[in-house]
Amino acid sequence: MGSGAAARLELRREFAVGPGQAAAYLPDEFHSIHIRGERAICHLHLYGRRLEDLLEPESYDAATAAFVKSYAKPEVREPCA
Repeated sequence: MGSGAAARLELRREFAVGPGQAAAYLPDEFHSIHIRGERAICHLHLYGRRLEDLLEPESYDAATAAFVKSYAKPEVREPCA
């Protein structure tokens, strides 16, 4: 989708992922993450490339029903363990 392109997304499924579980998506699939509760959590995202190398990442703005370019530079951290 090009930046600013209008689109209507519909919820197809919803599920919870807990400790020891994972979810995987294909490159053309969209997803959102909702964290419930007050407890801190950690989650790991793997995109097949470094975040710095992703070409023109886009987000979906539900308020305008449009895709927008994500220009923010990702924060990449090194493991501390």
